[in-house]
Amino acid sequence: MDDLGDDSGVMDSFTRPLYLEAWTIVLVSVGSALFCEALNWLVLYRTSTYKSLAESLKRTSKRLESAKAAAAAASPTSSKGKQASSSKTKKADRFERTMQETSRDLSLVKLKSTVVMTVTLSLMYGVLSASYDGMPVARLPFDPPGFVQGISHRGLVGEDMRDCSMAFLYMLCSMSFKTNIQKALGFAPPRAAQTSMADSIINAAEKAKTR
Repeated sequence: MDDLGDDSGVMDSFTRPLYLEAWTIVLVSVGSALFCEALNWLVLYRTSTYKSLAESLKRTSKRLESAKAAAAAASPTSSKGKQASSSKTKKADRFERTMQETSRDLSLVKLKSTVVMTVTLSLMYGVLSASYDGMPVARLPFDPPGFVQGISHRGLVGEDMRDCSMAFLYMLCSMSFKTNIQKALGFAPPRAAQTSMADSIINAAEKAKTR
């Protein structure tokens, strides 16, 4: 009975810190995301340049969606239909190029705040990494895929792949909380703008390969 009581005490001392450490990392991630957004508001969101570019981006995004819908609805069965469809497609292409240019300008304006945020998040990661080095902070409900294990089990001792490292939990929290906080505050870029910018990056990479 004494041995059972000792084992129970060991289990309690093991599971409780894990629970607290996981929540500590989650709260730190939320706090970091809120701090970065507050910093962005001070140095970026309230500036006239950012407001002008953001408004232009939203306006062009709506026009692009309308132009794409009109191009898809145009019937190319007749010569007039083909001409109308081609005209609407060219119009959509013009809006898309305008959106890509505006997105690039917006990225340049956001460069300074991006550097500050990167430094802030890197410092926070360094503090957490030093505090939880080699220590599992959470327990995954399943064995992660092999390509994920390099991150989820990074720096941990043992072969139990359900043990979750600080780096993996912090990365998941940072990615999810930042996007959702931006959406809640109304600072997230339009989805069409994100897609357009991603397509621009992919096209640039493909052109670089063909050279």
